[in-house]
Amino acid sequence: TLLAVGGFGRRELFPNSDVDLLILIESETPLPAMKETLSIFLQALWDSGLPPSHSVHTVADCVTEHEQNAELTISLLDRRRLAGDAALFDTLDQKFEAFLHKRGEAIARQLSTLAVERRAKFLNTIYHLEPNVKDTPGGLRDLQTVRWLAILHPRDVPRGLDDGFAFLSALRIRLHELSGRDQNVLTFDAQDSLSDHPAELVRDY
Repeated sequence: TLLAVGGFGRRELFPNSDVDLLILIESETPLPAMKETLSIFLQALWDSGLPPSHSVHTVADCVTEHEQNAELTISLLDRRRLAGDAALFDTLDQKFEAFLHKRGEAIARQLSTLAVERRAKFLNTIYHLEPNVKDTPGGLRDLQTVRWLAILHPRDVPRGLDDGFAFLSALRIRLHELSGRDQNVLTFDAQDSLSDHPAELVRDY
């Protein structure tokens, strides 16, 4: 079964972001026989200008806590089926929801730890002359972390994030268009290109 996960799973794919895919298999037994087919499929995506960021996992993998790979669990918070065996996807869906119910607190702690570590790289401040609109404190990743925590704690649904998402997303789209790649830093040159009043743009940011 082919799943969209991560940014692609939540339908927030930016112009030059990788296409996040998870290939779900029942067991590892047929994997060697599938390798050539998967290789052809992934090459076709590259050739069409849709660079895949993919992984192959069993249902058991997806409902196991991975201390060194919390990203797998996080990506599955935004899962949706694209093609393939619907019954296999339903099995994952049910088991993953049970897994979240059981291990949600631990996953929330992992999310928080990752956020603290990322923010520390940017000195825990929103005040940067050339901010990274995705990763700096207050950026898209912080807002998405709040969304993920709300999935784990449905009673704590955040309010008032939509305007922030819209503003930052618009900036990120334009940065990708200007550079032709996954470039998320609001450089001085980008500020000049995006606004006749770059200082006001950064103040708004």
